[in-house]
Amino acid sequence: MLTSYPATVKKGRIVLPKAVTLPEGADVLIVIALTEEMEDYALNLAMDEAMDTPLLTREQALAYLDAAL
Repeated sequence: MLTSYPATVKKGRIVLPKAVTLPEGADVLIVIALTEEMEDYALNLAMDEAMDTPLLTREQALAYLDAAL
């Protein structure tokens, strides 16, 4: 059974307009649809953070990727 509840995101938390009681053993799937403005805001934040991050040499970048995998 699939049930949908409207919600908003406030300060990084999902907020439902009223409490919801789920059946015992129910699986929960949360899907958040971002507006274009939210996507632009998140992308701008990431780009600003990238501007403050030092660039890596090719060797440093490859070492980082090898360590991460």
